[in-house]
Amino acid sequence: MKHDPQTSSIDSLVRALRAESVRGSFGLHVKQIEALEAQHAPVPRGLHQNVRHVLARQGIQALYTHQAQAVHLALEAEHVTVATPTASGKSMCYNLPVLDALCWGGHSLYVFPTKALARDQCAAI
Repeated sequence: MKHDPQTSSIDSLVRALRAESVRGSFGLHVKQIEALEAQHAPVPRGLHQNVRHVLARQGIQALYTHQAQAVHLALEAEHVTVATPTASGKSMCYNLPVLDALCWGGHSLYVFPTKALARDQCAAI
């Protein structure tokens, strides 16, 4: 079996937490949730053709369903809130509608709570 450092470090963390819990510092409940298959949806047709072209050039033929739904709603001028785990593609949920607006001559202002996050997002765009 291939060694996965992230899984190993998670396993080590769970073992350490369980050992601490046994010593009585706190209670611990561990529940393993099996991974789900990713669900995809087409890139919303309403996106400006330049944005769609750039996605295609990057090999992105479909979005995760939560991304496609968020982008579609944003393009319809609906308010959108996205709450998903880290590294699940939330940035695409707002970057694609912003890029769409810029292609049509619009403007955008990004406000991030930390400099590090702002730099990370700037690099992604």
